[in-house]
Amino acid sequence: MPSPSEVSLIRTRRWPSALIAAVAAIIAVLAVTGSASAAAPANDNIANAQVIPTAGGTVSGTNVDATAESGEPRRVDFLDRPASTVWYEWTSPAQPAETDFDACDAEFHLKLALYKKVGDPIPPFGNLEDLGAVGEDPLEDPSCSTEYGAHGFFTPAACTTYYVQISGFAATEPPNGDRGPFGMTVSGGGSGACSTTPPPDTGSSPPPASVPKKKKKGASKKKCKKAKKGVASAAKKKKCKK
Repeated sequence: MPSPSEVSLIRTRRWPSALIAAVAAIIAVLAVTGSASAAAPANDNIANAQVIPTAGGTVSGTNVDATAESGEPRRVDFLDRPASTVWYEWTSPAQPAETDFDACDAEFHLKLALYKKVGDPIPPFGNLEDLGAVGEDPLEDPSCSTEYGAHGFFTPAACTTYYVQISGFAATEPPNGDRGPFGMTVSGGGSGACSTTPPPDTGSSPPPASVPKKKKKGASKKKCKKAKKGVASAAKKKKCKK
């Protein structure tokens, strides 16, 4: 049986291993929590742009932990660093009207850029036409109630797809810096559904096939009678006999 001093020594030796196990468990929890918070938004890349209905509506999002893709267009910035961008996709109706993009509900200096789709696929970003941006500096947007957020409008073409890029002004510092939660409302836009059926073929159609005409029996008999009365060749005589 171990002496009291030996028991005390055994306990002392056991404490470090238990402490190490506890610390390891805490580190594992922190690692999982950290990886979860570092997950990029679902619409971080333009290929996964969140679709806004043609009729419009309100979306809520964030560009926290968002990244910039290779070749992605960038807005005006004082700092040369990757922008935290997220993307939205919207297709205009058949009878378009002035469309309002209200992203004033933001907690950071938000920039809203609009692009028109001019070809497939997306990306590359060369298949986008830059239509401009609002909120390119941290100065107050007169149409927003605070200095954060951005508000813009334009008149789209009919049945055309547009992409909205949300990012922040990198020269500003937290807590209201270049990233955070926001809301955006798309309204106006017009009305009318875009047809999904292909237009009719307007090309020249081939001429209708000619229908062979039948010979009239009466006419052939008249010819045979004339041949019999007059001088006829042997070939004509055979045809008349048939």
